[in-house]
Amino acid sequence: MVQRIDIRKLNKINELENYWAGFYDSLMLFAQISGQLLREGEGRVMGVYNHGLSLYNKGLDCIRELRDSVDEVKSAEIIKVSHILINQAEEMKKSELKVI
Repeated sequence: MVQRIDIRKLNKINELENYWAGFYDSLMLFAQISGQLLREGEGRVMGVYNHGLSLYNKGLDCIRELRDSVDEVKSAEIIKVSHILINQAEEMKKSELKVI
């Protein structure tokens, strides 16, 4: 039997994948900047970078879980967690701008 696919769920997956792909590019740029600042003696930047990397990895895990999930309730929980992670990432970006 062919499983029905919820288009809204696919759209949410694509939205999350695009967000985290862009966030990854931002993290790579931030890694370069933080490396430069570390060489100049700005040690707190590494903590912000590590936090961002952790958020990125959690986001990827959520995307993978969402894609593999067939349980609607579980998918809803993953989307909820993903929104929380996105909000945290946006807050981190704001603090990143203050650091730079």
